[in-house]
Amino acid sequence: MAALVAAGYRELAVDPLRAAEYRKRHSVSGATSDTADAHVLADMVRTDAQPTAPGGR
Repeated sequence: MAALVAAGYRELAVDPLRAAEYRKRHSVSGATSDTADAHVLADMVRTDAQPTAPGGR
């Protein structure tokens, strides 16, 4: 994680329950995979204001 932060990426904490609810609302099949989860989390961070906290707080 330190290398990503040093490279200029921001660290965000995402509540797993909120991520699961977001996935349910935006997923058609309900199937999950690492790739699908990455897209869901990226979309959630990009579009929702509440579910993340800078610096893991």
